[in-house]
Amino acid sequence: MEENNKELRYVAAHYSEDRLNARKALRRLNIVPAGRSTFLWALPLAAALVAGVLLFNGWRNSWTQYGPVETKSMVALADGSKITLSPGASIRVRRHSAPRRIVLDGLAFFEVARDESRPFEVSMDGGYVKVLGTKFSVDAGTGTVSVKEGKVFFADGPDGEGVVLTKNMKAVMRAGVPRLEEGLRLNADAWVTGMFVYEDAQLCDVLAELGEYFGVSLHVSAEDGQRRLSGRFSADSLEDIISAIEAALEISIE
Repeated sequence: MEENNKELRYVAAHYSEDRLNARKALRRLNIVPAGRSTFLWALPLAAALVAGVLLFNGWRNSWTQYGPVETKSMVALADGSKITLSPGASIRVRRHSAPRRIVLDGLAFFEVARDESRPFEVSMDGGYVKVLGTKFSVDAGTGTVSVKEGKVFFADGPDGEGVVLTKNMKAVMRAGVPRLEEGLRLNADAWVTGMFVYEDAQLCDVLAELGEYFGVSLHVSAEDGQRRLSGRFSADSLEDIISAIEAALEISIE
């Protein structure tokens, strides 16, 4: 019985999709059709083998969907990677594949466990990201990729010409071409961490980031915009952040 199990595993391991030859499989199992009756007797075994291999192949290529989520949610993958989904976002994950594959709809932050033998790929409408292990966010709605740590390849597809993004870099897909965005991305993951963290940052950069995050326009004098700021602020309330900055720097923000 153990020997037969080994042979079955051998045949399954060398199976190629749509190319399983029942006679060769039976011959490998030392079941050589000597006549019609013998062959008919062996057919159920061959059918079981085919069904087993097809089930295995389907399991290996299966996809699992998470979302759309109603609130910010975190998905932990078997490889140790973590994906934080924003409200309304969803992902499809292809299990047990090399490379690791994700299809994204919406905004998500990725913390990818490093595995050089299995790259991590994220596909979205009109965009493609490939990494080995890093932290970055992808907004499928705007075609935007922002990197917190490591290195990310961003293109319109697996075979497209793209750009390599590193820490604090951002790019947006425009007409099938990823375009680098100017300006330092200090807290691209603030919606994940719930915090804005600044260390000797220029106030004009801080206000530009806060304005983009909260959807408002913030202004100070040109002189005040050159001042430096350090601190940690909760992303829950823009009013509280503005009040704290005004008190610390003794300025007025419009």
